[in-house]
Amino acid sequence: MLGGDATVHEYHSGVPGSFAALEQALGKARALELTAVATTVVTRSNFRSLEPIAQWLSRAGAGAWCLGWPSAAGGAGSQFDRVVPRLGLALPFALRALDRARREGLPTFIAGAPVCALGPYARFSLAAPERDFGDKCQGCAAKATCPGVDTRYLRRFGEEELKAVAPVERAPAPVSALFVGTGELFDNQPAEVPQPPVAVRLQLKELGKVRPASAEVKTGVPKKSGESLKEIFPALFGEAPEKPPVKPG
Repeated sequence: MLGGDATVHEYHSGVPGSFAALEQALGKARALELTAVATTVVTRSNFRSLEPIAQWLSRAGAGAWCLGWPSAAGGAGSQFDRVVPRLGLALPFALRALDRARREGLPTFIAGAPVCALGPYARFSLAAPERDFGDKCQGCAAKATCPGVDTRYLRRFGEEELKAVAPVERAPAPVSALFVGTGELFDNQPAEVPQPPVAVRLQLKELGKVRPASAEVKTGVPKKSGESLKEIFPALFGEAPEKPPVKPG
């Protein structure tokens, strides 16, 4: 399950009609009284659209849901910059969707993300194949139950998003055993992920990506400083806006 509607799902699957086929398969599973679970791989193009998936699966009667963090292998390895999202950008959306799904009664888990980035939701982290660890991870008490981070991700972005945390105790959840994980990945990509030029990164294809406006500010208009922002949004700076003087009478 890669999207909460046909547009998002089929953008990722590349197969027209695959969303309707998935919906039909889930309906047949329900008719046979089978427990059907769904896994969503979190990508650069769907991490902002995860809550609709939670809503759709809840309505469709899914038994459980898992948000999986991508490995830089296969298609995600050859198209790393198009597929793999930054942890700091995508995880808040993923955890919000996880919380939304659980509040709606859909057992939801997350797999493949470092537990230090999950906060109180780390108890819903599923066991996943171990990846790689940064220097910050070496003294982490939660390392034994953490999948770490993809090696290529570390080489590209470093470990600034990681930190040592206390041990994580996962809440007992028998339904999590339904998620057996991915099959063997054939990885023929180089270990290094070359850093593309800035101009190339700005042109990466992404579903729903907003193109920057090119003519909102006319040439020659003087630039405004942070003080201008302070005048417009005084609450952001802990200051109350000045009130106009009260006229007598």
